[in-house]
Formats: sequence, C-alpha cells, structure tokens
Amino acid sequence: MRRLLAYPMVLSVVPLSLGIMAALSFGLVIENSQSWTIGLIASLLIILVFFNRWYSTTSFKAILQLVLVFILFASIGFYNGNSLKKGKPLVSMKPNIRMGRVITKPKNIGPRTLLTLEILDSNGQHMNIQLWLDTSRNDISVGDQLISSYALTPTKKPKNPYSLDFSSILERRGIFYQGYVPGRDSILVISSNKWSILKWAQSVQDRLLNVFKEAGFKDENLALVSALTLGYKSDMQTDQKEAFSKAGVIHVLAVSGLHVGIVLLLLRLTFFWMNKSKGLRTLRSVLILLGIWVFAFITGLSPSVTRASMMFSLFVPFNSAKYRGNSYNTLATSAFILLMIQPNLVLNLGFQLSYAAVLGILIFYNPIYKMLSSRFYAIRKIWSLTAVSIAAQIGTLPLILYYFDQIPTYGLLANLAIVPLVFPFIMLGGLYLLFHAVPFVGDGIAWCLNLLADVMNFLAVNISNWPGSTVSNFAFSWLDAMMLTTILAGIAFILAARKKYRPLLITAILITLFSTLRMTEAIYQFHEKSVGIIAHSHEESFIFSKGTSVFLIGDSLSLKDSGILAQNFRHVHLVKDSSEEYPDFIEWDGVKILVLGDEYQEGQISLTHPDILILRSVLNSNSTAAFENLNHTKIFISSSIPWYTAKKIENDLRERQLPFHNLKTNGGVIWNY
Repeated sequence: MRRLLAYPMVLSVVPLSLGIMAALSFGLVIENSQSWTIGLIASLLIILVFFNRWYSTTSFKAILQLVLVFILFASIGFYNGNSLKKGKPLVSMKPNIRMGRVITKPKNIGPRTLLTLEILDSNGQHMNIQLWLDTSRNDISVGDQLISSYALTPTKKPKNPYSLDFSSILERRGIFYQGYVPGRDSILVISSNKWSILKWAQSVQDRLLNVFKEAGFKDENLALVSALTLGYKSDMQTDQKEAFSKAGVIHVLAVSGLHVGIVLLLLRLTFFWMNKSKGLRTLRSVLILLGIWVFAFITGLSPSVTRASMMFSLFVPFNSAKYRGNSYNTLATSAFILLMIQPNLVLNLGFQLSYAAVLGILIFYNPIYKMLSSRFYAIRKIWSLTAVSIAAQIGTLPLILYYFDQIPTYGLLANLAIVPLVFPFIMLGGLYLLFHAVPFVGDGIAWCLNLLADVMNFLAVNISNWPGSTVSNFAFSWLDAMMLTTILAGIAFILAARKKYRPLLITAILITLFSTLRMTEAIYQFHEKSVGIIAHSHEESFIFSKGTSVFLIGDSLSLKDSGILAQNFRHVHLVKDSSEEYPDFIEWDGVKILVLGDEYQEGQISLTHPDILILRSVLNSNSTAAFENLNHTKIFISSSIPWYTAKKIENDLRERQLPFHNLKTNGGVIWNY
C-alpha cells in the first residue's frame, strides 16, 4: 500500500482521465455548475486533511482514503468533461456574408485549402467552423480575417455502419458546422497586424522551409527533411506515407514525443560538460529547456509538439536538481495539467500515443537495454536508441492494435534500421539551418542529409514491399486492448518487484477477469447473425455476418470498404467479386436479396419472395399485384442511380404506401435477424 501511495499524481490523473472519458462518452449536461464546483472544492479540502496521515493510518483507513480520492478526482474529471458538452450552437445555415478569424494554420490538401475559423453564432457567441476553399492558398495566415458568402452544413455523419465517425471527432473539438467557398475571387482576406506567437512561429516555419527548398533536395527527400525537422508534411505524397506505414515506422513522420526526446538527448550531449556545479547544472537546464521550446517553435507550435515539449520540460528541472522523486509522478503531473486545461485531450489519439510511448520507455527501457552490453561507446549509444524505440513500441502496441487493426510484420526490424537514423537526421537538419549560408560547409551538410534521406526512403519502400508486410482485417476490441495492457504492465511489475508473487497474483486476477468478459462477449457474438447493405456510388455491397466472421458480396472495391467492419468482426471474407457481372439474386443463410434493374421480369418478385428488395429503376405500372405481397420485405432504393430516378421511385413507393429506405440519401444499414 505504501508503495502505491508513493505515486500521488498517478493516483490523481487516472481517475481524472476516467471521469472525463465517462462524461464525453455518456455524460449528460449538468445544470447548477457553480454549486457542483463548490461541492467538489469542499470535498477536496476534506480529503486533503487526511493526506498527511496516510503513512500513519491502518491499511483499512488508507484504502478508504484511496477510494475517496479516486471518487473525488473522477468527479472532477466528469465535471470538466461535461463542461465541454454545451450542445450545438445556433446559427443560420443559409448563404450569408460571414466574417471569421483564422485560428489554425491553413492546410493545403490537393487543390483545396482547409481552414478553421472562429465566427459568431446567432446569440453573438464565438463558435468554430471548418471552411473549405476551392483553391490552394498560401497567402492566408493565423489571425487573418476572412469575409465571404457561404452556406453552412452540419458535420456529416458516416453513411455506412461502422465507418469512421469523423463528425464526432470534430464535435469534440467544438466544430459542428462546415462551409465551402468556390473560386478564388469570392473571398476577401484582411491580414492581421496583431502580433501572435502562433502566427510568428508559423511564419518562421515557412521561412525555414524555404531554406530547405532552396537546397535542391529531391522531392521525396525534401518532404522527409521538412517532416522530421519542421513538422511540415503537406509536401509528402501518399505513396511515401503508405511505405512508412506498411513498414511500421509511420510514427517517424509525425513530429511528437520521439523527436522532442531526440532533441532533448542531443542537447544533453551538447551540454554534458555543464554538470560540475549547481550553478552550471541550473544553466544547463535553462539552455536545454530553451532548446526544446525553440524546436517546438520552428515546428509551428503544433499541438503534438507543444504537448511533448511541456511533458519533457517537467523532467529537465527535476533531473537537474537530482530530485529523488519518480518519473511516473512527473509524467502524471504533465498529463494532469494538460487535462485540466483541455479535458478533451483524453480522447485525442496523439495524446494517448505520446503518453503511452513515454510510459513504455519508463517501464521497459532498462530491462531491454540490459539485454545487450558492449565495451564500445558507439555500440552502446546505438543500442540505447534502439532500446528506446522498442520500449516505446511496446507501450503503444495496445493502442495501435485497437485503433488501426493491423500489425506491420517487419515493424521491429524497420524500427531497428530506421529509428537510429532519426537522431543524426534531426542533428544534420538543425546544423544545415544554422550553417547553410557558409560556403562548402552548408553544401557538405546538405549532401549528408540528402544521403541519409535516400537511405531512409530506400529502407521504408523496400521493407513495405516485402511479402506479407502487414497483417490486417482483424478486430481488436477494447477488452483485448485492456488484456494486453494488463499483461505488459504485469511483466513490468514482476521484473521490478522484489516479491514476485504479489504482482503475479494481481496480473493473474485481472487477466482472468478480462478473459471472462471476452469469452462472454464471444459467446454472445457466436449466436448473433446480421445482414446489411453498404452504400457505394457505384453499386451496393452486401454483408452477412455469423458470429465474429463477416462475408462480403460485392465488387472489388468492397475489399477496401471491408476495413470499416474490422472493429466489430474478426474475419472478413470476399465471397463473390461481381466487378464483371452484378448478381440479380442472392441467397445466403436463408436471407434472399433481389436486385431489380432496368430489365427485370415481372415474375421475379413472386417467384423469389425476397426478404430484401433493391430497386434500381422506376417501377412498372403493371407490377402493382407483385408489390402487394411485400409486407414483410425490406425495400431499398439503390445508391448507384441518379437522384431524379431515385425521386421517381420514392414517389411510386409512397403512392403504394410501401415503407422504404433510400440508400443514396440515408446511407447503408445493418440489422440482426
């Protein structure tokens, strides 16, 4: 118990996170928030009275106090999460002339530009929207005012079941509406002269980006240099991203905790000699902190780098003062501060991956590093970087499996080959920015940087092209993620504990609990059958699921869309590829589906007695008798036909008083049978 009490910030941030997640996922908007706040503060003061007695009380009292503290911080988290659920703001969605302020750096996505604007709603309150411009714009900066006429539409919900609900992600960020402006001349940009550190940081990032562009790097090398040193990924092509993703090193391209950690290591090596006195150590800490935030500044102060910089900034002074506290409390303190400022970060994937990676390093780095010893300094440093990468991967493995449903088969090998190169890559990138104007020196650094980029691209592309480079199309539920996390944490605690039986017993109990829940879920799914329709612009795909397996009938594009089902089904099979000839009649496990096209026969309905009817043409006036016996048939209007044809079919079905579902406008459906 006393070992547990040595982690007060961990004991605070865990219930805080759970409370926020509960509020954002299930919570209701709470009225009388001031009374609720006063009650929480009073409870906090009461609990704090007992803090100084933790080490002198009995175990029962200590457990009781732990439970009370857990409830308290979970309540604070729930309250903070609920404060974000203010509901959708009221605003006119008709075309109006609107003025808004750019609050994030514009993103050029293909030929269009994506902006986040702050405008006023109908009550004069500030609200955020996403605005798409029909042209690529480089003359818009953070803080600029935009005036244009456009309509607003609510963020679109996914049309097909189990698709990524991007609208929910936007709503957690307070964005409920989107707009679209066609043409370049239909928008007025008023540049802001008001100073902003974010605007300044992004202008510096643009200037440094031009320095790299003038160096004459090849396109793919320029994209890699810009991504790793400046956090600028807009120039990176899709095939280059896919190569790094399939190789299992996509995290290298996203400037975050790994890169800030490398910068921290570089700075510590640079100022290693400033460790002889307290004054020098203090100056060293100041210089290291300055270096970390300079790196965050030149990357445009992106949220991921800013979070990582804040996290590492707490480690530096404690390390300099030789503070004997533990790193887990320091890590938990940074998370606690960030979550109190911005509670919805708890559901941010970048936030979760960053802290999971650092936690993995804290837990697994030492055991991995001790597996290999060498008397050569260079080998020890290379192995140290490799051990950091492996430990970070172990920490993030449950999240990667849960969110992405794929495993890079050669991910460990790719990380062993590529991650150690990131260290000299960032170092050379920084040196080039400092000395690019120096004759011969700048050219030499650019040549080395170009060579290193060639090697990294070569390794990523070749490893991604190896047979079976990724294992995908499997489901990894939250119970699986919790079980894997428990196993990894149990291994770590067993390695660290003096008395092995306690963590072993706790781990065994938790694994048994999650295994029981997983088995219960599997039994329930085993007896579950469902059928559904995925709506495409070309043709529908049909889903038949039995237990944890799902079978698709459709054209080849269905394979790509099968990824949307992986979160709920373990095995996805393409039963029939209909890219050449689409089936008019399908029968699967007692379910009959009939597709009526332009040349359907009058007797098809009465002969087949379909459970599901897909209409792709206007009904024949002579087929009324056949449709009178469709009381138990689910009728769908195809998503592949023109809107005017769909409208005619709708009118016909309404006249016949037959219920229907329009796949074109309402999207796909799935139901149990």
